[in-house]
Amino acid sequence: LQARALQVQAELAVGDVAQADRLARGIQTQFPAKALGHRLVADVAMRQGQLPAGIEALRRAQQLEPSSDNLLRLVRATQMRDERAALQLADQWLKTHPTDAAVRRALADAQARAAQWAPARASYEAVLAQSPGDGETWNNLAHVLLALKDAAAAQAAADKALGLLPQAPHVLGTAGWAALQNGQVDRALRLLRDARLRDPGNDETRFYLASALAQSGRGGEARQELEAALRTRSRLVSVGPAEQLLATLR
Repeated sequence: LQARALQVQAELAVGDVAQADRLARGIQTQFPAKALGHRLVADVAMRQGQLPAGIEALRRAQQLEPSSDNLLRLVRATQMRDERAALQLADQWLKTHPTDAAVRRALADAQARAAQWAPARASYEAVLAQSPGDGETWNNLAHVLLALKDAAAAQAAADKALGLLPQAPHVLGTAGWAALQNGQVDRALRLLRDARLRDPGNDETRFYLASALAQSGRGGEARQELEAALRTRSRLVSVGPAEQLLATLR
């Protein structure tokens, strides 16, 4: 059965979606009480852009074999159509599985995307109570704390993340941005220059760096960073603030 499942994934990998669909449905038909066939059917449906069919297959997989993995697949698929419904799925699971850190992390990420900052903070902090060495969660918590205007706590969280992931460009960027919000312009510049060198394609980091440059009186350099960041607006979250800052520098 596992070999047949791998064959479905192999057919998807080479782009033979029709063959993958036949194989997946064959497994689903032969083993209707197993979640695997339904998950494979969902994989094929998602590849074909058939989101409702994919969600339904994943829902059936979770009903047959309730698990963290099956639920996460269902939550991620549901998010593409209905963020609130995805949040409810995760929240419902956690009521009976309160120590499931993977689902709680997914819930926190979804809450953050929905700008539910206070619930996201509580969810991230619950994950960290179980996994204090999770650098990515410390980094995400820092962003939530910045959104809540708790700059001191944000810097503490960002520094925790930096201690755990000192080479990660996005973590360096978060730590630099948090330092800037706390008035530590020199430290912010050092961290943000490092982040930009490591990942020059990260437009959010370039906006952060431009903000630090502007505060340090380097208006020309700040303009260059902002203009570069705004060329590809689809990759920049802070479009509005970046445009406002650029207008003040012209």
